[in-house]
Amino acid sequence: MDIATILIINSLISTCSIRETARQEGRAPSTVSAALERMETALAVPLMRREGAVLSLTLEAQKRRRLFNEAAQLGRQLQSIGGVTNNRAAISLTALIRFSVAAQAGSIRAAAKSLGMGQPQLTRQLSELERNLGCALFERNRSGVSCTEAGKRMLTLVETIISNWEELSHASSDRFRYNLATCRVGSVMPLGHESNIAQILANLTAGWEKLYPRQPLTISANTAEELVSGLKSRRYDAILIDHDDFSKDFDGCVVSDTPLALIGDHRVMAELQDDMAAFLQKHRLALPSAKSGIRQHAMLYLESVLGPVGPSKLRLIEMDSIPVIINLVTRHGYLSILPEPVVARLPFPITQYPLGQEHRQILSFVWRRNTFTPTMLNEMVSLLTEDN
Repeated sequence: MDIATILIINSLISTCSIRETARQEGRAPSTVSAALERMETALAVPLMRREGAVLSLTLEAQKRRRLFNEAAQLGRQLQSIGGVTNNRAAISLTALIRFSVAAQAGSIRAAAKSLGMGQPQLTRQLSELERNLGCALFERNRSGVSCTEAGKRMLTLVETIISNWEELSHASSDRFRYNLATCRVGSVMPLGHESNIAQILANLTAGWEKLYPRQPLTISANTAEELVSGLKSRRYDAILIDHDDFSKDFDGCVVSDTPLALIGDHRVMAELQDDMAAFLQKHRLALPSAKSGIRQHAMLYLESVLGPVGPSKLRLIEMDSIPVIINLVTRHGYLSILPEPVVARLPFPITQYPLGQEHRQILSFVWRRNTFTPTMLNEMVSLLTEDN
């Protein structure tokens, strides 16, 4: 962590705007975004909640607002200790701690030995600190070093800054250790408690807790696009997606492969004779939204029957909830396309029309290479496929 990042984040907490903070601090917006990412990583907590282009403070940021403001005031005093403020100086907390050790030891050689580093390396770092601040911090003599007047003021400031940072980050230490041990899995959104995805994730959660009771597992839902992005950025250790077309940069395997069927109330489906196109155009259709793998396969089937599908050919509504879709089917005469096993478990008089082997719901478990041991990976895949 460094002083410049603390100053940027304090400004961002005040403005809740990347661009306004960049203007106030004389930085590029990308620099502000990078500072936010560094601080959130260091504290192991999110500070900003993103809602489109709008930022708002999380509860964790609100709790730390006073400490950030105090840290920023101390940081600005430190930057101007040489008489001229250097806002762009790269002054790390590590460098400040090493200055403090050297000042208290009265010897750069003894300080280097205490810190477990080479004397030339420590000397260079302290000289760079003096250049950044624009003043001498030490008077050097044959017996060692002693603080200049600026160095004495600096030592008092540094001790307060380090104390402030420890208070700022202390609440995050347990959370940071928790995050390091946590296995993070992302998944496409289950459409309902009857869905294959819901059952697979429940199997994984229950089995993982028995196998690794001291290693937490977190599962969060997102779109397939965001899941792949999160896997690349290491936000997730593994993801469950509803297709098998994943990047060759990752490893993965299919954990579920179930046939899809056109479904409807038995009285509605009794109307189906030989003309499937006329039947589909006569009745309203409820399908999951376009981000769903089910929807993508459903559209392939519908286009194979009807040709290019548009509002003039098909009365279609989107609904990412199996319970709502089933209500539309059983109570309002809608048709839908869903995995056969989901429908077979339902206690309703629903008739299924299989779409054929080429139209299926595929679920793939995808992970970053070298994330899991072979044993752990085999256990996870076994849990994900235990109902197959």
